[in-house]
Amino acid sequence: MMDKGNISDKNWRLLDESGFGYVTSLPPSQYADISTRPLEEFSSCLVPDVGQMKCLRTRAKVAGKERTLIVLDSPSLRDGQLRGLNQQLQPVLFGLTHLEHSLLSANRRRRGEQIKRQIAKILKGVLAKRLLRYNLTEDKQRSGYWQFDWWIDMDAYRWLRDRIYGRRVLVSNHAAWQSCDLIWAYWGQSEAELVFRQMKDPEFLALRPQFHWTDQKICVHSFCCVVGYLLAALIRRHARQLGYTEGLRTDELVAKKISLVPEGRRVFPTMTVLENLQMGAYKRSNKISISQDTDMVLALFPRLKERLKQKAGTLSTGEQQMLAMGRALMLKPTLLLADEPSLGLSPNFVELIFDKLVEINKNGTSILLVEQNASEALRVAHRAYVFSIGEIVLQDNTKNLLTNDKIKKSFLGIS
Repeated sequence: MMDKGNISDKNWRLLDESGFGYVTSLPPSQYADISTRPLEEFSSCLVPDVGQMKCLRTRAKVAGKERTLIVLDSPSLRDGQLRGLNQQLQPVLFGLTHLEHSLLSANRRRRGEQIKRQIAKILKGVLAKRLLRYNLTEDKQRSGYWQFDWWIDMDAYRWLRDRIYGRRVLVSNHAAWQSCDLIWAYWGQSEAELVFRQMKDPEFLALRPQFHWTDQKICVHSFCCVVGYLLAALIRRHARQLGYTEGLRTDELVAKKISLVPEGRRVFPTMTVLENLQMGAYKRSNKISISQDTDMVLALFPRLKERLKQKAGTLSTGEQQMLAMGRALMLKPTLLLADEPSLGLSPNFVELIFDKLVEINKNGTSILLVEQNASEALRVAHRAYVFSIGEIVLQDNTKNLLTNDKIKKSFLGIS
């Protein structure tokens, strides 16, 4: 197995001369005519330990030689890429909205070229230029005053979402292997990477590579890595046989009524406030109960009720945090996970958000909060755990922690 970062012309020649079988990935952008094929051309494939996957198999010339190519369509990869896209677009959408409002309320003339430079600065990213369109027109009645409209090009967005995101390209010299076997072989890469990471954890495996990756010590290093990988893989396999699992899948967490308010809010910017709330209840079927809980969320966050038809991407950061919390509550969770809810908020919104967390808890929902704003976190929580470099160094009820000299000095700024 190799990843696309290791593939050079020299490595291809060495690989072809070695006689080894291989499965490796390639950058999809280099094979766009194949990787962007419509999903209707893909077939289903049952991959051991992975499940059903959509794939497209073909032959193509790679590094001067015809080889077997497989294009994978991965919903989980697509979801992660879309979350990254939403994060990239948040400041862009905010900038466009701010410019639109400033031009509507302008009390002085502005030059068109100056505004276009400002727009170009906002749309400086490649993805923003690909997805966003705008129209700038001068008011016919008032020279120097402008009307600015902008929108997301949904055709471009759908192409990016359906044809580019979520795609992996694999190549192999095993022409006789079935597609599911080739995919399974490649999937072992993530297993190997996980095991190598665990080799650095002394509580998991007390064997580490003895030397850095240098030419002089490469044989010793490689031997240690292989032995460590073998031992760790055997431990993991034995643990699975005993029924041990390292964690629940996301759908299993949702089924257990565990809901997340993610760091950075991560609302769906092109959907309305109401549509975002409805997405939080997508696993529920009782329409009457969903409607009642929507009313409950809007009563908890009255500002959202005023903006039900407004696109989430145009809300302020504080309003987006309210929406993220409301969306999570639409699952009717027994446990609410709140990840850095104060991140990027003004002081007024920080206090409001934490007050709402207290109210949610009083209504019967348990909350697990991760927060760097120690003073607010200790104000609202019942018990706290202090982490340092990934380890719990202190834990107690918040009443005792607030009087702890180390906490007051290190986290609360009180000497």
